[in-house]
Amino acid sequence: AASQSSIVEVDGSVLEGGGQILRNSLGYAAILGYPVRISKIRAGRKTPGLAAQHLESFKLVRDLTSATLEGDKVGSCEVTFAPKKLKEGSFSTNPKTAGAITLTVQAALFPLAFTGATSEVEMRGGTDVDFSPPFDFMVRALAPMVEKMGVKVTADCQHRGFFPTGGGLVNLFVDGLKGTLKPIVIDKRGHVSKVEAICYATPPSGWLEDEDVSRTEDDFEPWLLEELADRDGPKPKVQVTCEPQQMPEGQKVFKASCDILVHMSGGGVFHASGGPLDGPKGRGSLYEIWGASAEKALASLKKQLKTGAALDEHLLDQLILPATLAEGTSRLLGSKELTLHAQTALYIAEKMVPGVGIKVTPGPSGLQLVEITGIGRKVGAPPLPPTPATSSGNMTGQLPPGTLSKAQEHLLNTLRGDLGHLSANFALRVEAEAASDSFRIQGCEGPDHAAAVQQELQGICKYYNFPPPQWRPS
Repeated sequence: AASQSSIVEVDGSVLEGGGQILRNSLGYAAILGYPVRISKIRAGRKTPGLAAQHLESFKLVRDLTSATLEGDKVGSCEVTFAPKKLKEGSFSTNPKTAGAITLTVQAALFPLAFTGATSEVEMRGGTDVDFSPPFDFMVRALAPMVEKMGVKVTADCQHRGFFPTGGGLVNLFVDGLKGTLKPIVIDKRGHVSKVEAICYATPPSGWLEDEDVSRTEDDFEPWLLEELADRDGPKPKVQVTCEPQQMPEGQKVFKASCDILVHMSGGGVFHASGGPLDGPKGRGSLYEIWGASAEKALASLKKQLKTGAALDEHLLDQLILPATLAEGTSRLLGSKELTLHAQTALYIAEKMVPGVGIKVTPGPSGLQLVEITGIGRKVGAPPLPPTPATSSGNMTGQLPPGTLSKAQEHLLNTLRGDLGHLSANFALRVEAEAASDSFRIQGCEGPDHAAAVQQELQGICKYYNFPPPQWRPS
């Protein structure tokens, strides 16, 4: 077992304060080979602690790293995970709820890739549930991006699964990484080059009416072209697919949904889903249900496209983890304000990945350009725990992007006043640098002095509702 001092501590309540912290912390610990303790899990949520789906993620990554796991029960607010060696194999997950299969994939995908060989996971739960990426986002938006980075992911949906009873079944295959992950660059929006609509349903008969299919294919193509094509760009291709899917395992649940993907000439993809909605009753038709679902998807898509970002906001936050481990610099152009999920992913990366370079700068039209210089992690490389900051001399305390740079001026002035008092009390210099979202401490006279200043500054951060800074020598 790891000594207490070598365990990396993660506060599960900061920023997004939910599953993203758990999944990314777990992934980094498994791949970089060091123990992590996550406390205050989902502390601000209505139901704090681990949900069944989070627990399945931990158990899956535990199994593929032969890890020891403490606090592994539903409702637990603290978990300690100590991995051994990554090893490929055949695994299974089943939260016995509608817990999102796609979120468990998020947690385990790159640990599976870093085993260096092909693994298979039989996954049960929800394939299309609220507040989670739908199955079609995973296979049609995320998987192709991950493949460009060097990892082939195949997912075969045997049964769709919906809230509240689940019943979904997905067979996931992840090919082992060879060498290192490649960086990914999506820093220009370009124009809309292709629109895909995937209309699926889980009819009791197992097949779709020809009239529903032909009407949908005929009517959706011009409609989506009108709604989504750039006014001054070349005409994009539009592809409409209607497909029957199997009902949830052992259940009679008739649902229908329309997922829409917009491919950009700059390499980015946007996705939105309008379902799943209840299947038609009486004289109703699937054509009408798919139309209602597509309306919902379009509203969400158009809102994202309007931001000017080069890729889907959910895709951006999921590409941060592999970018930090890749060899080379990834560049991702987000909207004017990065989502809380993206900010959380960047915060966890800076805390847990030694040597990673992260820069968030204003790009064209005030859009946020995220530049990540990865560490070139190789399969089978020795453990790489974060090195504690030198507790003397000069130090920099890094905060998540936007913490200071987007704070109001009166708040910054009050903060600077508090830092002036702190500097006087400890006979050194503490400054806030808003542009780089960091604190600088100059003149520490040894480890005890530095620790006392850090503790005091942590209290100030708590007062201002800032997350705790990540320290490094400067």
